Amino acid sequence: LFSYERFVSNTAHHLRTSFAIMASQIDFGKRGAANPQILAETLNSIQKTLSESNKLINQLLVLASVEQNRQDRANEVPVCLAEIITKIIEEMAPLAQQRDIELGVDDFDETLLVTARPHLLHEVFSNLVANAIQHMGKPGNVTLSLRKEGKHAHIRVIDDGLGVPQELQEKLFDRFFRINTSRADSSGLGLAIVKEICDALDGKVRVSTPLSGSG
Repeated sequence: LFSYERFVSNTAHHLRTSFAIMASQIDFGKRGAANPQILAETLNSIQKTLSESNKLINQLLVLASVEQNRQDRANEVPVCLAEIITKIIEEMAPLAQQRDIELGVDDFDETLLVTARPHLLHEVFSNLVANAIQHMGKPGNVTLSLRKEGKHAHIRVIDDGLGVPQELQEKLFDRFFRINTSRADSSGLGLAIVKEICDALDGKVRVSTPLSGSG
């Protein structure tokens, strides 16, 4: 189990780091204020750091919302999964296009309903699709499928990217775990949030790589 104390400690570390970076950037900008190019680059860096900090704060608010949902599921309503996923594809299309990735659907059942809070479902699938796009490592395809299996809805996000080593697949859903620790724009919370929401909605999430070793 992930202890609450460790979670708070890691969160505080991330926020302190972001604020320290911004303080350094502001100090650097002051020293180079007479140089328009240095000032512009510094302001862009500060804006990027603020954006990353805002993303982390929003993710923490989602985690708080998940905990609230565990305690009170009375406000859940039937939600059309196809509508949620179609909206996410539209939102993610510009990012996919930037990276030369084809984003589409296959085996798509538009009649499937699940009882949940729509914003939590949106958070699950937007995280999964964004994760697939960002970690492709090359041009390719990300395909979503949606079908009914017994009494359950089965959603797959399939990519033909570089894949994830078998020994790291279970760790992907740990809070603050990152495969590429050099990526400053990743908090390591995205897939952890996906798992938290799935657990709260009595769902399951898993990752697998084909025998080919990619995707």
